Amino acid sequence: MIQKLYELVQKQITEKSLTDYFAPGNLNRIADTLCGIERVIDQMHDAIREYTFKSVAEEIFFFKTVKPLIVKQHIIASWFKDIHERHTAYAFEDKTFIKKRIAKIERFLREESFFYAYIQRLDEHLDERYFTRLKQKPYLRNCYLFNYDRKITCSHGLLLAKIRAYEKIRGYCMAFMIKKKGYSELTTEFVPKGMLKWTGTKTEAAELVYALYFSGSIDYGNATVQKLVTVFDAVFQTRLETSIYRDFIDIKNRKKESSKFLNKLISRFNEQLNERFI
Repeated sequence: MIQKLYELVQKQITEKSLTDYFAPGNLNRIADTLCGIERVIDQMHDAIREYTFKSVAEEIFFFKTVKPLIVKQHIIASWFKDIHERHTAYAFEDKTFIKKRIAKIERFLREESFFYAYIQRLDEHLDERYFTRLKQKPYLRNCYLFNYDRKITCSHGLLLAKIRAYEKIRGYCMAFMIKKKGYSELTTEFVPKGMLKWTGTKTEAAELVYALYFSGSIDYGNATVQKLVTVFDAVFQTRLETSIYRDFIDIKNRKKESSKFLNKLISRFNEQLNERFI
């Protein structure tokens, strides 16, 4: 069942693109998108409320991967809605306005630096504490938890969704800083005409992105996975953002050859060197 919920969430994301919602007059579309996302969340909660997870790993997968993915979309759509209602889309013609939004996101990430670093390092040793149902213990009932349904809630799922949403929003803002245009326009004009298209698999792309991330060779090692994915998606017309972390887990869990694509690159590179330059 969890896999079906995951597929349902991914379908909602691919069918409801948010990248053109900076354009004027799209408030109704944003509201429709929010309603669609909320329907999926309600459906997911109804399915999971009385569900008994088959294992701790399945429970972690739901609360760390499945639910944050759709909640992230709700946060992003709500942010777009707020921009249209409070400032209008034309606010993004002002660089000062954009810088303030980026600064706000950076401040949030600094405040959550411990958990943010945990996520960025792809650590897993605290997953059972962070991404399983809230336990029925008296000390957990603080002022923020009285209205929580513990059967559909974990302690850090919402925080993870916020981090992923704010990373994406920061990408939108940076796109406007570069071109003062909508993100959808940036993806087609940021690179030269005759765009390149990634024709390998998404897993191969994920392997390459993480290799660059772990190498520390981009932006003096300061580039996050999300920033690298944003650039990769823009340049090669991919949609890695919705599955990059799950793809990495699949790569990590390979039984035989973890760096399959990278090994292929090395092999082809050496072959061409030998054939062409010797």
